[in-house]
Amino acid sequence: MPTYFGPVTFTLLAGAKPRTVEVIVEQTQKQPGEIWLVARVPYGRIREVTIDGKRWTDIDAEREAIRLPRGQGQLQVRIRY
Repeated sequence: MPTYFGPVTFTLLAGAKPRTVEVIVEQTQKQPGEIWLVARVPYGRIREVTIDGKRWTDIDAEREAIRLPRGQGQLQVRIRY
């Protein structure tokens, strides 16, 4: 998907476990600004996020948004709600 700062590709899937969402984000070039993933979950609020298997706490629960780490490459994001 083209963005102001360059292309970003993502895949969004229902998670293997109940009440989870799996997201794969591919950053093809280093982004100059912040990247936020807004995840409107089916019900409730985001309860926990892991990125590449590690707990991630940079979340804005009110906006249902996750600030992604800067860099290039693929990120595996798991959202539990």
